[in-house]
Amino acid sequence: MKTIKSNSLWLGILFMLITFQMFGAEVKLPAISESQFRMGNVNGSIINGAVANYPAPLGVPASDRFKVELRDNNHTDWQPVFVYQSRNSLNKAQSASWVSFSFSGQVELRITPLQNASDSVVIRPKAFQLMPMVKQGQAHVSLNQPRKLSVEFNGSADHPLYIFANPLETPPKKEVGRELVVFNAGIHNIGDRYPLRSHTTYYLQGGAVLQGSFYGPGKLEDVTICGRGILNSGYQKTQHPTKGLLSNISFEDGSNIRIEGITCIEAGNFQIKVQSKQPDARIDIENLKLIGWNGNTDGIHVSDMDWKDHPVVGNARGVSLRVSDCFIRANDDAILLCDGVARSEISDCVI
Repeated sequence: MKTIKSNSLWLGILFMLITFQMFGAEVKLPAISESQFRMGNVNGSIINGAVANYPAPLGVPASDRFKVELRDNNHTDWQPVFVYQSRNSLNKAQSASWVSFSFSGQVELRITPLQNASDSVVIRPKAFQLMPMVKQGQAHVSLNQPRKLSVEFNGSADHPLYIFANPLETPPKKEVGRELVVFNAGIHNIGDRYPLRSHTTYYLQGGAVLQGSFYGPGKLEDVTICGRGILNSGYQKTQHPTKGLLSNISFEDGSNIRIEGITCIEAGNFQIKVQSKQPDARIDIENLKLIGWNGNTDGIHVSDMDWKDHPVVGNARGVSLRVSDCFIRANDDAILLCDGVARSEISDCVI
């Protein structure tokens, strides 16, 4: 196991089967040294064995819009949850803040707006029928199962708070014949197009913030990217994909790909881009959270599009895609499929 300590389609079918209301071998790795972490209560603690609250590394600015605290159903003391923020690259007057934690049982959140008094609160998707209680300008939200929510104050969707309440996870273990690469909590400058390898699991621990992008060059198989960490590609410019991919995660020719649990933000164009030349390839995406602002930021793009970096048109036949329990904020198609995708299942997504 390799553990990294931090330093810092044109013919297409747009699938929107979603919950929608509004909206082995040695791996050579870049040299990365230790970083510091925010300590105190936000330290990756487990509250009564039911809530995993993750650290926030130094150097990551907190949201200037919200303060969030949580406690479990045993009414333990309120614990601060770090609130991240992403600003709209096309409209500086808009932003999105979010929290991410994992739990089982029941939790209560206390949300305090930091800039404007709270007169009204709406939680989307409305299909979940979650009614917040507002007390002294603070919104209280109770959850009894993992959810992906958008909380809007005073009728405005310009500065929502996203709640990524994940199920508890079991970190992956080293397996015979597979490599395990672990990114610990903290900041990691992995650079643009960090090269992925076959038969490898990449685990982003809760509280890990990777600055860069993942890239699967050539033919790859059996790749897993999982965890509760963040992949931040905000350094990327915006351009049309035909001029070059600027994705959070992309594969030139990927088979048996699994992406689970992480949050990806601020891609230059397609957020997740997978192409497969291998017959009967499987792509499994679950509990993925995407926040994209730029034009052409398709959420999940599985197509044969002719793009500059890999101009070989056409997926193999028999490709199978499953997208489940994902949150997608996209400035283009949310999920786009093309020739070669023989079987697809999209369920329980919030867009």
